Amino acid sequence: MILLVACWQRFSRFFTFSRVVISSALLLFFLGIRVNENVRQRSAGVPYTCSKLFKSGSLDRNISHERNGTWKPNGCNIRYRTINESVGCMSDLTNKNLNAPFIVFAGDSRPRQLRDGLVLALTGQDWDKIANPKVQMDDAVYKKHESNGEFHKSAGVHVRFEWIFHLDNGTGNMTHFIQHTILSEFKPNLLVLGVGVHRIRECHRKNISQANCAQEYKQHFLKLLPLLLQLSNTTDIIWVPQTVINERLLRPPGDIGSGFTNENALLYNRMITEALDTLPDTSRRKITYWHSAWQSSVELNDGLDGLHLGPHTKHHLTQMLIDWLCSSVSRREVSTFRRYQRLVWGSDPPQFCCS
Repeated sequence: MILLVACWQRFSRFFTFSRVVISSALLLFFLGIRVNENVRQRSAGVPYTCSKLFKSGSLDRNISHERNGTWKPNGCNIRYRTINESVGCMSDLTNKNLNAPFIVFAGDSRPRQLRDGLVLALTGQDWDKIANPKVQMDDAVYKKHESNGEFHKSAGVHVRFEWIFHLDNGTGNMTHFIQHTILSEFKPNLLVLGVGVHRIRECHRKNISQANCAQEYKQHFLKLLPLLLQLSNTTDIIWVPQTVINERLLRPPGDIGSGFTNENALLYNRMITEALDTLPDTSRRKITYWHSAWQSSVELNDGLDGLHLGPHTKHHLTQMLIDWLCSSVSRREVSTFRRYQRLVWGSDPPQFCCS
């Protein structure tokens, strides 16, 4: 009997030890996969980012230092930056990549407003009369329906906007722009693009079913996808969806009765997500669909004309973009500002976006 007990104890110790060894080996294996993935991303120039930054979230209004609260993605946090901090980040990106950041916005007025928001966040100069009626801007200088770009010396960043208000069947301006960008020697670090409202208006005025127009919109996006995937090897791509529409504020005569409804906005957004969902996972991850742009616009709903981004929505979206851009150079800053992060966001236990 004593012999049997001794054998059983020895077997139990061996079995426990074996389980520990196997568990440790599996842990090291999966950590190795993760490390290899990080190395692969680093070698490809892909920044460390919070994958949930552009997904779902909510507005946290319990933040005293930020007007209208801060946007809180589900699963991580955003570091809201001052002009000096944002410019410092651009300088860090220049040092890291040995070139000044090159950021391109393409599409209709929403990407243009985001361009204006980025310039405001980096320079303090406001160009967006749609979100800020107090802006004094000469329309002969600020040509909202034209493509233009500028190197902002004080911020050390190239910012360009391409005015393209339609998707196409493979022969139009959007296709030509993406093709040209692929072949260009100087490719952008980031491309933010989105179109749709002009298609909604055009179909309404021509008395064409929005369902049919939305399907054509989807087919045009599917034609563009191979080019976007090709460009994504060198450029990070974010698609801006249609944002919330406040029909009570639509201005006559051009916007009222032009098909601008949230039902139509969601219909066109669904066409893009359905098109992206046709891709395999490895390709799907190369193009970011900005879910939280719609969600934050719904929560704030501060557009002054019922159609365009309001000042606070634009501010939050701009801070998301800057935080995403800066995450690749913020790793070395983590140890110095984690205490500040906890003070700002008060998460318990503390969570840090993108780490």
